[in-house]
Amino acid sequence: MTFSTSSSASRRMLVLLAGVLAAQSTGAMAADAADVVPRLGMVALFPVENLTGTQAPVRAILPVLEAELARRGVDVVAGERLAAFLARHRVRYTGGLDAEVARAAREELGVDAVLLTSWLTRQEGPPRSAFSMRLVSTDPEPKVLWMGGSALSGDQSPGLFNLGLEGDPRIVQARALGAILDDLASFVWSKAPPASACNVAGWYQPRSSYSAPIDLREPRTVLVLPFVNFVGRRGAGEVVANEFARQFLARPEFRLVEPGLVRKKLLDERVVMENGVSLDQARTVAHALQGELVLAGYVFAFDDSSGIPQVNVTAMLIERRTGRVVWESTSYNGGDDGGTVFGLNRVRTATDLACRMMSSVVDQLVRRARASRG
Repeated sequence: MTFSTSSSASRRMLVLLAGVLAAQSTGAMAADAADVVPRLGMVALFPVENLTGTQAPVRAILPVLEAELARRGVDVVAGERLAAFLARHRVRYTGGLDAEVARAAREELGVDAVLLTSWLTRQEGPPRSAFSMRLVSTDPEPKVLWMGGSALSGDQSPGLFNLGLEGDPRIVQARALGAILDDLASFVWSKAPPASACNVAGWYQPRSSYSAPIDLREPRTVLVLPFVNFVGRRGAGEVVANEFARQFLARPEFRLVEPGLVRKKLLDERVVMENGVSLDQARTVAHALQGELVLAGYVFAFDDSSGIPQVNVTAMLIERRTGRVVWESTSYNGGDDGGTVFGLNRVRTATDLACRMMSSVVDQLVRRARASRG
């Protein structure tokens, strides 16, 4: 992969990112928690996955992430040692973790977990940036320990006389990264939850939905397949699936299967998802990974190009044991659907909008399941 960013521009971005992150950090620090034992030891910092649909200087962010994680008391394996490991095992995909790579990372790097970072949105003007991070254990069966996301726009909080506008995309990037790194530090050093659900409001509820009775009295294991992407924006299917995974992890009714395991099984089974996954294919993958539920779907709109983002998603939840579709919904929203007054409540990025919509889908699914039990 090539990048248009010059070396001098990359250095300037590094300096600015580091400065903004240092100034805004409020995360839990090892020095502030000397009497607290962290939840895990060493963490491997994998290269950033680019899901922005554009060229993005992902390599330039890695040194900043390494420094900021260390400053928050998270011991990181990165740099040349990690690069040699990835080359040795021919790891090209860094958006997920499979069992083989997890085992090798534990044995050769001595890490307890791998941090996976995805850059979801990058826009220069008005500047918009969104990131997702997922902390995955290197256990024999890798588990998602924590997941977080952050989406910011330079015009998100314009304030009086537009004094809150920020026109520098590098500052917006740094603030988005800082917010998610603080959440990660809170998880490592405290009893913070593994994920936080996005804001749920009536505006973002599915426009249409169907549900069959489903028992959620005990946690159900759920697999999220990559969504079929019918839009021009590359990576939209992965972004939507990522948001669904985060919402499932935030709910006690579900146990999320690491998406990297799902991707590896799809490759092993030679499942082609160009036009969607069949019921038999979904059940085959779920059976192999001991999943009880499989989520799949389609993305028909995911647009950040205009001033008002648009997202249109159809999702289906399949129960492996019975083969039933126990949930199906269609959601479509714009960033101005939230009862905005003078634009104050407007959602500025498609990623943030998708997060709210997917959270509303999972919330409605759980509420319907509870109601069906009487």
